[in-house]
Amino acid sequence: VSTSGGRHWGINVGRYPSKSDAEKVLLKTALAEMSTLDGTLRKVVARNSGYDANFMGMTRDSADLACRRLQARQVTCFMIGPS
Repeated sequence: VSTSGGRHWGINVGRYPSKSDAEKVLLKTALAEMSTLDGTLRKVVARNSGYDANFMGMTRDSADLACRRLQARQVTCFMIGPS
């Protein structure tokens, strides 16, 4: 997925103890919210305190919409802006 055309935003759906836990959550979330997450890049980022589960390659508006829809389903979510 290209991050050109203003698609420098993403969302984080949590930090998990293992890479496989983060991957499972990304897959489950993608299937539950296909309409807003279609075409995004699922990315697990290793941190000192665990593994971040991120969807990348979104516009600011699509990241905002996806987070609001996920939060309505009681899924913790925050936007990640361009670095």
